[in-house]
Amino acid sequence: MKRYHALLVLLLFLTLSACFRPPEPDSFGRWFFGEGKEMIMDNLERQEASKAQTDQAQAILERYEKTAPGEVAEAYRRHQALFLAITSGKNTATLLRLEQDFRGAHEKSLRSLGRMHEELEAAVGDKTWQAVSARMEQKMSRYVKR
Repeated sequence: MKRYHALLVLLLFLTLSACFRPPEPDSFGRWFFGEGKEMIMDNLERQEASKAQTDQAQAILERYEKTAPGEVAEAYRRHQALFLAITSGKNTATLLRLEQDFRGAHEKSLRSLGRMHEELEAAVGDKTWQAVSARMEQKMSRYVKR
């Protein structure tokens, strides 16, 4: 009976995965950064940031737009490789090596995005950035917290 249930779950997974094709890593990285950039700028406007603050924020975002999407894409690419290895029955050594590759790429993208956020906070001020950050967290928590 357990085998029957496992086969049904596997069949359901394969059916659903055929309907959903994950995004290509580079386009995902560009999309992810673009959405974040738009959300930051929209929330700065809502907080009535000054023109100087929004200009500084825009310059920071444009500077990071040259590298951050690629770093996000690389982390996503490494995550896909790890997930494929897990689902295709690879051995422990392979999984751990791929996990280390993913961790390194993920950490690099997190450090870059974290520096960007720190620069944005310095540019717009702590109070404004905390308000922007709170609005973004409120919006995104609908998709993350369940």
